[in-house]
Amino acid sequence: MPKQTTAMYFPPSQFSHRFGTQFYTVEIPECRVVYDKERKCKFAVYKFEIKRGRQSKTVFYRYSEIRQLHEYLCSTSIGSIANLVSFPSKTWFTRLDDKFLDERRQKIENYFHQLLSSSRTISQIPCVRRFLQIDTFVVKDWWLE
Repeated sequence: MPKQTTAMYFPPSQFSHRFGTQFYTVEIPECRVVYDKERKCKFAVYKFEIKRGRQSKTVFYRYSEIRQLHEYLCSTSIGSIANLVSFPSKTWFTRLDDKFLDERRQKIENYFHQLLSSSRTISQIPCVRRFLQIDTFVVKDWWLE
């Protein structure tokens, strides 16, 4: 199991892989519509690229999973911080048009940038670490990288 270390968030515009594994960033470069054959329905998934040092991971999340994380954070001790960050609103009906999905993707990406930049302690919350898979990266001592 990879060792847990403190990782500090940097916005993508300031991040460099040369910083090493003690720093990470998150980008959401795209959203795609997928079809669930079992349920016979379409839904959108957001592509998260998490970079830590020279390593990179890609995970896909539905809006409902991202919203679930936000609602959990709002119910915890850091809820005052999470409530200050603008989270894209839920829609009554499924919308899968490109313009709407791209706008929502940008809002979700802004949400994460604001949330992770607002406090260093947010990156230490276990559910955030699991969601962003921070602890799945191979972390070596800085002088070995």
